Amino acid sequence: MKKSSLVYLIISIVLVFAIYIVVSTLYKGDYISEEYYFEGNSENWIVSAKMLETGDKTYSLTTEISYLNEEEAPERVKWLLNGNGFGTGGEESLTEGKIVKKEPLREVTITDNDKITFSIEWNSQLEENIILTPKKDK
Repeated sequence: MKKSSLVYLIISIVLVFAIYIVVSTLYKGDYISEEYYFEGNSENWIVSAKMLETGDKTYSLTTEISYLNEEEAPERVKWLLNGNGFGTGGEESLTEGKIVKKEPLREVTITDNDKITFSIEWNSQLEENIILTPKKDK
């Protein structure tokens, strides 16, 4: 092979590789992620769970818990949110009558048909198995 042919071949390979990198970088933003929103409430609480797909079987979960009563909100609560293949919760303080927690979920599959339940304990009171149902408009 002639020296000039080898140079053209190397330049062509580098050029194709550079075009691939530019095109793949530009189109990364076109990934359309699924979003799921579930909501449930009881006499004292309203809870929502928003799951935004961030990759294959990975989601960003935002849980929002709000106290509904007009009386002063409790300082601390213990809560648990259970879904299909995941669970989260903890003991936390409320800020202005609510908790907002954002966290990753890995190796889970989320659908609109999932059953999500919520339980909460505060001031020696307990509400269990509050069902969160899918909502389309959030």
